[in-house]
Amino acid sequence: MRFLMSASGKLDDPVSQYLAHIAEVKPLEKGVRMADYDLLVLDKETCAASGRELAGEALKGGTAVLVLNAGDEEKKILHEVIGFRSEGPGAAYLVLPLRDSAGRAHFRIFEQRYPTRLQKLIRVMATGEGDGLTDESEPVEIDLAQEEDSEHLFELSQEQLKAFGDRVRDLLRSRQTLVDPAPGVPDGLKTMIWFYDQDQSFTAAGTKSKVGTPKPQYLSCFTTYEFQAFLNDWPVTGAFQYLYLRQSGIYQTNGMVKNNSHERGWYLTQLSPSFAAPSELFYYQSSPANTSGSKQVTTSTGFQVDFNSGGSGASYNFSSSTTETIYEWQIIQQTGNAWQYFQATPYSGTTTSFPSSAVESNDKGEIKPMPVISRYSLQFDVQAVWKTRRVLREALPVSTYNYLRADYIKTEYESGTKWHGTWWYSPSDWPATYYIDFALVS
Repeated sequence: MRFLMSASGKLDDPVSQYLAHIAEVKPLEKGVRMADYDLLVLDKETCAASGRELAGEALKGGTAVLVLNAGDEEKKILHEVIGFRSEGPGAAYLVLPLRDSAGRAHFRIFEQRYPTRLQKLIRVMATGEGDGLTDESEPVEIDLAQEEDSEHLFELSQEQLKAFGDRVRDLLRSRQTLVDPAPGVPDGLKTMIWFYDQDQSFTAAGTKSKVGTPKPQYLSCFTTYEFQAFLNDWPVTGAFQYLYLRQSGIYQTNGMVKNNSHERGWYLTQLSPSFAAPSELFYYQSSPANTSGSKQVTTSTGFQVDFNSGGSGASYNFSSSTTETIYEWQIIQQTGNAWQYFQATPYSGTTTSFPSSAVESNDKGEIKPMPVISRYSLQFDVQAVWKTRRVLREALPVSTYNYLRADYIKTEYESGTKWHGTWWYSPSDWPATYYIDFALVS
């Protein structure tokens, strides 16, 4: 692979240094054909000065664009070209141009965010007898940012840098074999897709207790938000737009640091995604619905788009459906645009008090095994559709929120039937806002 770099000075950030390990990087000079390169890399200063022209030329010719340390101002510049932007700073912001079989433009955006500083830790200590509690402390919330030697939790880890580099390389290579991003969508129907990929990984960490301190663990969550807008312009007098949003991905432990009868962690216990749309967008449908007790969950969406095809009406039926196994887990649809995936056994992944049901009744304080999903990975998929009342020609904000949680439990046997233990849970919040330009499908 070949990359072009346009920077105002020497780059010493970890992302640009990592890029040099996966490709040949050359400076952007006068007379260089961008179309001969896989990627154009811009720093903040260059993007601010000439990003509109450079990014426009690169994307039009099929060359991807990566902006380092992209903030809102840099993203607004790219928004003028692609009609989409996320809000807030990111370590790296990649835009990959796509074309469907009808020649319509679509885009894939991959952003490497900095690790969230919203991360907290909740610790509960308890003593018990058999499988019952004799004493339990109040939950203590600890701000990990205030803990000694915690700064590394909020920097890009080597695991994240490697995952970022691998993702960039895979996306660029896949352009040669990309499937049609809008298969089956007929000519004449105005539609546009923005795939937004985000690494929501974090490091779960515990604090000291009577039974010791859990070892930190890197938990990965790779999420894709798929935004697709359609123009429904038949009949002409009742024209409006649809916006479809799908969030899918995989949340993984990457292997528990401890998993024995007196110490288990970190393991997955909850993932809760939600969406919020402005008043100009009206709820139409969403999925999945409640699946209490089900071993499988099906997420499906479908609607009909009527469009003007050369002066006469035509129709296109959009549909999307996936089925995932959630054995020993559960999913609840809390509202039209909010869901909660959580561990169902040996205790609920929503609990905020010491999970005594996780302790065996053998009088030794042994901990029950956790479900397979909790120990390894959870695949998730939620979808929603909104309609407009008229044809919009402005950019509107759509917000998403993803709540991730991992738990750790440790017990020690005392004597007779007595034991004591500590349970930690480490949540990570991922709020985000995106701007969608409806003028591109009007």
